Amino acid sequence: MFAGGAFTTTLVRSLNGGTTWATAAIVQNSGFLHADMHALSFFPNGNTLYLGNDGGAYVTTQITASNPSFTALNSTLGLSQFYPGLSIHPTRAAIAIGGTQDNGTTIYSGTRTWNDVVCGDGGYTAIDFNTPATMYATCQRFNIFKSTSNGTFWHLECCVKWNQYWRPGGVYSSACDGFVGIRTRSISEPTACTKLRNGASSWTAISPDLTGGNDFFGVLSTIAVAPNNSNTVYVGTMDNRVQVTTNAGSGVLATWRNVSAGLPPRVVTHVAVSPTTSTTAYATFSGFRGFGDNLGHVFKTTNGGSAWSDISGDLPNTPVNFLVIDPDTPGNSFV
Repeated sequence: MFAGGAFTTTLVRSLNGGTTWATAAIVQNSGFLHADMHALSFFPNGNTLYLGNDGGAYVTTQITASNPSFTALNSTLGLSQFYPGLSIHPTRAAIAIGGTQDNGTTIYSGTRTWNDVVCGDGGYTAIDFNTPATMYATCQRFNIFKSTSNGTFWHLECCVKWNQYWRPGGVYSSACDGFVGIRTRSISEPTACTKLRNGASSWTAISPDLTGGNDFFGVLSTIAVAPNNSNTVYVGTMDNRVQVTTNAGSGVLATWRNVSAGLPPRVVTHVAVSPTTSTTAYATFSGFRGFGDNLGHVFKTTNGGSAWSDISGDLPNTPVNFLVIDPDTPGNSFV
């Protein structure tokens, strides 16, 4: 009998009908199998075991061996799942960087082979428009890395671990982070409840807790800086709040306004701001209407959040994850 696990118990096995179990394969210490096992299936003859995990598909024929070996079956599979936050070089479209679910942060250089450069669960990325050799990558739990060498070498700039903020030179307590919880729009603009300056070498808090404080849902899920006014920043939270500041440049003196009235009591998945008007913004939501509310999934404000209109129209009753405004025709949006 086989069962799948995560990191320290990637694959466990019983040779006596489940009376006792032992680890048959482990990711820890550079083990061959990928972590997070999801599927196990025997070939009908019972001598071949196929495995599916966050790294793809594997197979072994050494069912009872003390140290079984495995063969990866991924050479022709395109299975990597990218999180939101892919970044494209401002002048060279053949260069891009994006974070994937449990398969690293990878760089595209114009060929079908992407190069894994940093991080396990890669999150949002950013490329400095003024100095494109400078790139930023984020990993799970608010780990932020920076490269000044086109992604060749990376160093840690900030992280949250065990509920504490950390960056070189200091530790700050009382952190609350999502699994993939950083949203960067442009390197020159403020990004969250903290504002990065000097290429991430220093950070300034620009808000109190903008959530309701719930241990699980009390995290920011989206951040949007107004393209035409970096003092205006909207944030959305997992506990259905949208907050906005119009003086983010004031740092610790920045003031925030809760503009959630009229919005669904569901997770805010994304906020987008008009490229020409900072008071026009959109908010999208997860979940399903009919379970506590009958509202849609896409909302628009034209007055900085004082009032919202449900513009979901004939969209299906399914979660909306992202909204993109056409920069050439701001009246057109994609969800």
